[in-house]
Amino acid sequence: MSPSTYVENFVTLLRALSVVEGSYKPSPISNLLANNSTANTLGYGNLYNPGFSSALADTAFNASGVSLSSLSSSGGINTSTQCSVVPYNPPPLLNQAFWSFDSTAAAAYRYRRQQSVNLGSWFVQENWMKSTSPPVGDLFDNARAVLERHWDTFMNQSDFDYLANMGINTVRLPMGYWTLGPTFVTGTPFEPYASVYENSWPRFVRAINMAAQANIGVLVDVHGAIGSQNWATALCFWIDTKAITAMRQRSSGGVSLPIYIHDGFNLDKYSAYLSERTDFVVEDHHSYFVFTPADESEPASQHTSDYRENLVINECLSTQRDPNEAQKQFCTIQMGVYTNTSAGWSFWSYNKESCDTDQGWCFKAAVGKSLPDTFFSYGKPPPMDADELQRAYAAVASMTVPPQSDILQRLASSPSTVTTRKLTAQWNMTAAQQQSSIEGYSDGYQTAKIFTQHGWSRLGFTEQYIRDSLSAMSGFPSIETEDYYRSGFKAGLADGEAVVTAILS
Repeated sequence: MSPSTYVENFVTLLRALSVVEGSYKPSPISNLLANNSTANTLGYGNLYNPGFSSALADTAFNASGVSLSSLSSSGGINTSTQCSVVPYNPPPLLNQAFWSFDSTAAAAYRYRRQQSVNLGSWFVQENWMKSTSPPVGDLFDNARAVLERHWDTFMNQSDFDYLANMGINTVRLPMGYWTLGPTFVTGTPFEPYASVYENSWPRFVRAINMAAQANIGVLVDVHGAIGSQNWATALCFWIDTKAITAMRQRSSGGVSLPIYIHDGFNLDKYSAYLSERTDFVVEDHHSYFVFTPADESEPASQHTSDYRENLVINECLSTQRDPNEAQKQFCTIQMGVYTNTSAGWSFWSYNKESCDTDQGWCFKAAVGKSLPDTFFSYGKPPPMDADELQRAYAAVASMTVPPQSDILQRLASSPSTVTTRKLTAQWNMTAAQQQSSIEGYSDGYQTAKIFTQHGWSRLGFTEQYIRDSLSAMSGFPSIETEDYYRSGFKAGLADGEAVVTAILS
């Protein structure tokens, strides 16, 4: 099924669902505006709608009686208690250097199927998740100490190792423009607080390196950009062809860098835009099916039957207000749909305050309860016993592409080949077609092997990977035989993955 058909089916599904898709997270309002009649009248959706202006938001804050200069030590806002900041003087953090570039590992990280979790509120704080927020006005006299303590303690290497050991191979790491450091806040509302972010970028790089140490890829998410992304001045440059072109031309590596574009909850518009591109641009869709009145009243068992195939998602959650078994059923099928019909998924979010009591929003609390215990690409973890694991590694390393005669026989009986080319035997192909088919099969089989050797991964962005591979071949195969290469690649990939599945079994 083509990507465009997937999108069409997804749009059809959303229109047919008895639930209404939300485009917001509810808690900032419940934390800050719960007592404000204006906010209650507007509702969650309106507050996060691009048409809702920041001026109106300021009015709502003022009307609610909230004093932004007074925070309680527990993170709640009140009008009488001053914030008490514990001194924090960590040793200087030396400049962090990215790990050396490995093109093979980079390809695996970029194109593999992603089992991911968001690291929300680490470098872009959200009040409902963590009480420390970027300074607004005189909110903190010691903002740098507060934030540096947060950056140093919110996650550490053991967290990344924990994620890797359960099959999470990617993290989505939100950042704000202020994270880049003092130079990048000039001319912005954060300029008066530039010194607060003097040490933010080295800590952000350290986070990426900790993920690398655990063989976890990082999707750097510009979660806060100049002009805001939630209000009336929501960014448009991410969908501007000139801007993407500029990023591609910034360096030699920019040509192949995957660029993710949040679709602004408009699947029709952005899917059409992306369908016209051949470079590695990914539609990033966020779907919250549990915040609307219809969702609240519908049991998890009905949500489970709502889901069909062909969902493309990159930010999801496990919230449901049913008993755990129904919630787990919904979440398991939801994850299965995402796995089988897209290049990956990412749960929101890994950690937050009061995590232990919030399975809906906190990934750590949901694992093994409303979510499965593991999330490996092949559906089961590699062997735990050291000797068995070494035997599995050796078996994968010994995978060898079958002889050409076997490949042609395999392709002659392949359903995809028969369907697309009406072939019944290898002699129906010309010599060029046979060569393209064999080359594609070999590449697909080897791709399954190589991706497995990088964290037991599987190819996720299959069509993009084939398209980019063909582009790099400089004339081979010919345009006339590219379809044979594609069919061969997919057959080889499937056979290679079948061998890995047998090894793990």
